Amino acid sequence: MKMRMEFILMYHQIFNMRGNNMVLNKLNIKKLFETDLWFRNLTDAQKKELRKLLLTPLDFVNSDYDKSFVITERMEKMDKLIDGVYGVGCIQAKPESLYYQNEDIHYLNAGDTYTPTILYWKGKFRFLCWGDIVERNEALYE
Repeated sequence: MKMRMEFILMYHQIFNMRGNNMVLNKLNIKKLFETDLWFRNLTDAQKKELRKLLLTPLDFVNSDYDKSFVITERMEKMDKLIDGVYGVGCIQAKPESLYYQNEDIHYLNAGDTYTPTILYWKGKFRFLCWGDIVERNEALYE
């Protein structure tokens, strides 16, 4: 636990992420692989598979229902690759919210709402705390 807390502090220093969203692109994924305890122990083949899951676009998916299914499927594959996460979760936006389907948060359960984790939100894979999103957008989530 102490090492994970040290990483969270390092995460804020490296990415200067207080209040920002880190979209996972090639450069940010490389930084994560070098610094985060979850990713440092992955084999090269596992890193390659994770990179592919994060960077392959979802343009081929036609409906929001299908997109949610594909995202969940990808997140489950990531869950199997990474030690230290506890399954996949989804926080749905309130249906009365405008564009609510795009606001759902699919995430790897890191054990705490304020622990940075891989999540899919607003059409992109990101590395941040889902608790921060919900807290800042209380009207959107139940």
